[in-house]
Amino acid sequence: GVSKGGLQYAFRSKDVLIAALVERHLDELLRDYAREREALGDPSRSLEAYVRASIGKPITRLHGALMAAIANDPRLLEPLRPVYRSTLDELARSCGLPAARVNAVAIAAHGV
Repeated sequence: GVSKGGLQYAFRSKDVLIAALVERHLDELLRDYAREREALGDPSRSLEAYVRASIGKPITRLHGALMAAIANDPRLLEPLRPVYRSTLDELARSCGLPAARVNAVAIAAHGV
């Protein structure tokens, strides 16, 4: 386990901790997406790979807590927006669909 003091030493505030957890979640999603994309082997199926990487993940108490924190302070997502945007743009290019459609599929895959 991690002591409270160790946690406070590593993260100077609750917002920094939450931002790190959100970033970790995005890193896991992108890693899973890369694995699915490689398994499918066809760049035109990138959106399918993204959906496969996004769905079927168990929702944990941590996810619920992160969603609540983000709903309370959407600024916590700011550092991740460029990464998410560039991923969606790459998906749109690789599968030849309009960006708005890719965004709608991604939102649905995330269960929003």
